[in-house]
Amino acid sequence: MHDGFYFRFELGIGAFGASGTGPSGNASTGGAGGALALAIGGTPVEGFVVGGLIGGLSTSSPSSGTIPSNTTSVGEVILGPFVDWFPNARRGWHVGAALGLGGLSVDRYGADNLTSLSLAGRAFGGYDFWIGPQWSLGVSGAFQFAARGDLTDSSQNNASSGYSMGALGGAISVTLLYH
Repeated sequence: MHDGFYFRFELGIGAFGASGTGPSGNASTGGAGGALALAIGGTPVEGFVVGGLIGGLSTSSPSSGTIPSNTTSVGEVILGPFVDWFPNARRGWHVGAALGLGGLSVDRYGADNLTSLSLAGRAFGGYDFWIGPQWSLGVSGAFQFAARGDLTDSSQNNASSGYSMGALGGAISVTLLYH
């Protein structure tokens, strides 16, 4: 039964796009890449989990975009509280959401990074197959967003880079759950 301590690790593939404005007008980037999430919590009520989550999507080779030409990777991250609900605490179906702080990170070849801090959210769900008394292996899908935020330049004492962007993405992951 899904009760007590909760630990979930997700590893998968995803894609996301970031868009907004820059010094020369519209700005965008995106591509396919990896997805990762870690959630730890507890079960105050049967089948209902609360806790903390960190998750992200990244691409090491943006496939499109108009943000700095020397960009080598782009990532979107969230850190915050989450809830995960199992309608039947003895089965594997679940659905959840997180809302917290997040933003974008733009890594540039031969230069410091551009980063933003903004509101971020994640909606997820899937099915976990029991492989032991407390362990499950599953499949999960997630949608994640980072609200529009100003990207600062770490090489310029975190001054504005002139870019303001938000992001939206999704992922499919394999999950390992102790619950």
